[in-house]
Amino acid sequence: MTDLRAALDLMSDYLEQEIAGQSLNPGLDFEDIERAVSILPFELPMEVYQLYMWRNGGSLESLPYPSFEDCEEGYERIHGFLSLNEAVEVARSWNKGWFPLFDTDGSIFWIVGCSEREATAPIFINDVDELPDEPSFESLTDMMNKLIEPMEDLR
Repeated sequence: MTDLRAALDLMSDYLEQEIAGQSLNPGLDFEDIERAVSILPFELPMEVYQLYMWRNGGSLESLPYPSFEDCEEGYERIHGFLSLNEAVEVARSWNKGWFPLFDTDGSIFWIVGCSEREATAPIFINDVDELPDEPSFESLTDMMNKLIEPMEDLR
């Protein structure tokens, strides 16, 4: 398993080389992230800090949904990676202690905030009407590693 930063860097390489029209914003400093999330009533895991230090949202129009069990019909694509400010505003409007990261045609990738800052948090994927019984991924690192499996030839 690749660590989160290595997986994100591999994804950057793939997006830059293979997919035209992708636009990712520059990353943020740790202090900028701390300041932006200070208004939330919960803590975010360090993986989310790493994600936003890597890039601060952007367009991912052609990035495949990271579940390769059935790549035929119903294969959604991740459309967007919410900027930190967008994600904070959505989290505040939901008022459920959930924090959004990515969106697809009909679902949101999100985490449940923590009372104390943890290293990781499970990733849930649904329409945020209710908390699913099981997370879709154990962590952001787990999700990104599954997402980059088809990009392995770039290593």
